[in-house]
Amino acid sequence: MSTRTKGQSYIFYMDATYKMSQCEYPELVVGISDRSRKFHLVALFIISREAQLCFQAALLAPRRLCCWIIQKELVVCYAMVGGDRAQLNALTAAFGHNPVYQFLMCFFHVLKKVREATEPLSSGARSTILRDVYNMHVARKESVYLPLQNASLKRW
Repeated sequence: MSTRTKGQSYIFYMDATYKMSQCEYPELVVGISDRSRKFHLVALFIISREAQLCFQAALLAPRRLCCWIIQKELVVCYAMVGGDRAQLNALTAAFGHNPVYQFLMCFFHVLKKVREATEPLSSGARSTILRDVYNMHVARKESVYLPLQNASLKRW
């Protein structure tokens, strides 16, 4: 995620969570993560239901605010959601007009699978693999990612 100026890019996240209120309406959490793996909350929405149109309307709000406040277009290059198809479709509809937009696999699910697969390994080998996965996760360009991937595969 960035504006149409040079600068650091971020990964854009969105996820719906439940039972945070007594009415059990879904809460939509939208945020970004930076190179230091910190999550920064961008917006929190209470929506009536999990549907593409509800997600899409919520996603357009930060986009409009960015244009209004800093007079620059919000550009999402990398986006990540859980396995929900409505969220994926809403992200693509809201930000997919960017030719370099890429949807990324949910990092939580990647880590869960890696932890399960590395359970029988030594703690040193396991931490090396997890560190490599984290480093690949924060690569912002394919030209940075591919050498990390090749080096990691040789190490493993």
